[in-house]
Amino acid sequence: MRRMTGLLVAGLFGGVAGCGPGGAKQMTAARSFTSRAASEEATRVAVAHRKRAYLTMLADRWQQAGYPVAWKHEEWKFDEVEPNWDGALAAMVLKRSPEEVAKAGAFFAAMPLDERCDPDMRVCEALHAYHLFRRDPNLSSDGRQRLLDIIQFEPPPRRIHPSVWDFHATENHAFMGHVWFLLNTQLAGDEQGEADMGRHIHAYIEEHVKKGWLEYNSPCYVEKEIGCLILLYEWANDETLRAKASTGLDALFAEHAVLHLEGMLCGAMSRVYGDQPVIPLDEFNHNSRRDAACAGSYPCMRMLFGQGAPHDYGVLGAPLLATSRYVAPAAVHALATAGPNRGCYEFKARRAGHNHSAMFHHRNLSAPPAEVFNARVYAWVTPDFVLGSFQEVSGHYRAVAAAPLSCVLRMAGSTRRAIYTDLYFGDRKKNRDAVVDCVQHKNVAVGRGVVGRAYLATKEFDEVVERGGWIFVRAGAAYAAYRVALGGYHWEQINSPSVHGDFIEFGKHDAPFVLEAGRASDYSGDFARFQADIIGNRLDVHPDGVTYESGSSGFSGPSANPFTLRLRYGELPEVNGQPLDLEYYPTFDSPYLKSAWDSGLVTLKYAGHRLTIDVGRPTGQ
Repeated sequence: MRRMTGLLVAGLFGGVAGCGPGGAKQMTAARSFTSRAASEEATRVAVAHRKRAYLTMLADRWQQAGYPVAWKHEEWKFDEVEPNWDGALAAMVLKRSPEEVAKAGAFFAAMPLDERCDPDMRVCEALHAYHLFRRDPNLSSDGRQRLLDIIQFEPPPRRIHPSVWDFHATENHAFMGHVWFLLNTQLAGDEQGEADMGRHIHAYIEEHVKKGWLEYNSPCYVEKEIGCLILLYEWANDETLRAKASTGLDALFAEHAVLHLEGMLCGAMSRVYGDQPVIPLDEFNHNSRRDAACAGSYPCMRMLFGQGAPHDYGVLGAPLLATSRYVAPAAVHALATAGPNRGCYEFKARRAGHNHSAMFHHRNLSAPPAEVFNARVYAWVTPDFVLGSFQEVSGHYRAVAAAPLSCVLRMAGSTRRAIYTDLYFGDRKKNRDAVVDCVQHKNVAVGRGVVGRAYLATKEFDEVVERGGWIFVRAGAAYAAYRVALGGYHWEQINSPSVHGDFIEFGKHDAPFVLEAGRASDYSGDFARFQADIIGNRLDVHPDGVTYESGSSGFSGPSANPFTLRLRYGELPEVNGQPLDLEYYPTFDSPYLKSAWDSGLVTLKYAGHRLTIDVGRPTGQ
């Protein structure tokens, strides 16, 4: 029903309601249907308006930069932070003036042919621009030919293997390569190649709806998945593949709807860049761990749901979404825009994780071993903060080892308000070999240090108090308490415009830590009461783990119902003396979004809205 217009609704019901027996019921149903259709039409209009506003930001940024054509960086991938390709794309779409359109055409005609760093991403950008403008008389023949030259500059990768989880690349590059191959065969009229890759992409999307994404909540790779799905949704010849891509987008944004806070996709994160030599600290927070607005899905949440603030970041995800017809289902929209009405709840998910490396050691498997999907995702979602973690037991359930953030607290009021309990090594081999222990239950996380370094966005907090070995934070309507439980700590201050807080160094790199978060409303806005509550809690450090009793002086929320959380190194953690069941996590579990593991059946229910996503039958709602 997403594409049904008010005119069509009137045509369906004109002259029916009120006729004969049961007319009153028919009239009521007609009114309900018309009201729902009108609401969905209003949503589509609002989404189109926000998409145009986003494109205007991109074009304005390109204009303010002087309409650059040359690349600033040596590697294409770092031009993601430059207002070039997306600015020219936006200018060509908006057509605000003949002069600006001519500059956009000049940009496309001058796009470089050398592959630089990420040819598949560059080709996907060219593919979208080519299909979008190939019949546009404002694009010169030189510009159109250069886009084709980029698409056909080298043969696309043909990564068709018995299992779609055998990427022979990173997950996002595998998907971009698949899309490149498919759309290239369409242009070349290669029906057999198109059919072969089409079947593989069908399976690729189905498997990811059933089992989630390996590059979970990555600031810079979620958007690549969005972009690839948009490319298929808009340009695949196969109608069933376009429908399958729509299903993939629906499932992806349903997870965003249940886990976001003010447009930020919250919780633990994998493949997060920053604090590494390849990307300077002051480079726009590009794909960084310190500002959630720089995540690729953040502007998508703004366009689709009006969540968060306008932000012009975007590479392959947001610019493609802005120039597509995609609108999320009504149920997803209702949940994503519910705000405080969602209440407080647990979210659980199973994902491919660290053990995905088994696919590199056992090539040509028809199905991935069960241990590939070893990561366990947990989050406690509230209107004022979201605390999320990868549940870890000596690395057995750990996430993919490429620069993850195992435990993340985000607080409402700023995309920069965050605490990261323990950072990882920049070196991937060290990450692979690190022993990780972390457990979360509701608003409390307990873990053991890996690097022994944490990040607190102190510049974004309203108040920071050190008392009794704890660091207390007040940020808007959220409180937090963080403690290094053994060996003490010291502050490390960084003077950089892209760092919005300070780091703390553990006195002992593998010391245990505790993070408890609370809503100010749970303590009637009394920050001192929260501090006294935390200081009065029992915290015992043992050679084999940590035992912590949560707050007990809150007036509402988890802090009014104390529980004891025990982290046992190398063994299942316990809540109130009972081991947590980490083995049988579903694909999704929350009060609103559910999916049994590997079922391909996703249900979303919220406030009278219901959506069922059956990946085997992507026929719409």
